[in-house]
Amino acid sequence: MVIELVEQAPCNTCVKDNFAIADNFSLPYTLIKGGGSRPLVLITAGVHGCEYVGIKTSMSLVEDIELKQYKGSVLLLHTVNPTGFYQKMTSLVPEDMVNLNRIFQNSYQEPTLSYHIKQFFRERLLPHVDYLIDLHGGNKEELLTPHVYYSILGDSSVIHQSKELAQVSGSPVIFASSDVGGLYQAAAIDYGIPSILLEQGDSGTCLPEDVHKMRESVRALLASIFEGKEAPKSDQVYYQKSYSFYSGHLACWTCFVRPGDRVNKGQILGQLHTLHGDVLEDFFALETGLVLYQKSNLVTHIGESLITIAY
Repeated sequence: MVIELVEQAPCNTCVKDNFAIADNFSLPYTLIKGGGSRPLVLITAGVHGCEYVGIKTSMSLVEDIELKQYKGSVLLLHTVNPTGFYQKMTSLVPEDMVNLNRIFQNSYQEPTLSYHIKQFFRERLLPHVDYLIDLHGGNKEELLTPHVYYSILGDSSVIHQSKELAQVSGSPVIFASSDVGGLYQAAAIDYGIPSILLEQGDSGTCLPEDVHKMRESVRALLASIFEGKEAPKSDQVYYQKSYSFYSGHLACWTCFVRPGDRVNKGQILGQLHTLHGDVLEDFFALETGLVLYQKSNLVTHIGESLITIAY
């Protein structure tokens, strides 16, 4: 059991190993135990294999946390989807082609790897965790503006604590989400764990400046959790709703705005066109808001997300 691992580890030690999940499949972890087992902070990365900034940040944090010797413990899962990471797959688990971050709250169980991972979290890990920080970023086909999510569903005290974590992160955009299915949502709604999801970096890159920013956010979060330190006040914008446009064609995508841009209702956002330049479809803002995500490459398939606006 995970909790036994934490409790049996000597204080002020670092354990690096793998959790066995299924035959020939395990999740690499680092456990850093400070002055005690609690609070236990779980930091996850690589739920989506090509979101490299979070994975690199989780690796870089080990030395930071060891030096601090916090009163509690930190468990880092460096990539929750290792085969997706090594195969450079954008958002799916290669073994069963499932988007892992859509099934963490599913009530049913399938005999495939994604569901084994889900079951590991729900049965062996989340029941023992006090805080969750889930690290994400833009995949190979995605530009985004840095932001943080917390859930507004579930227990009111958990919602309040999660919102405080989002504020402490210093992320410029806070999205109060009513969606379900993801890891941070399962943790907050089903297990009463204050939880957030951080987004930093895009296009499947792993730039030092993005790793630095995410690392600073997590440092501030750990200082708040373990030491009660207040983070410096920063200008943060709140959103609670969003809308997206999806491609109805195998076509070329041209976007006229950028992540972080403010757009007005009725403003043209982008268009789909043929290789000869014939316009197939224009997309106009439904509401005034902020560009959160956009597809970054030229070609688009039917059903693919093109752009998301928060408002």
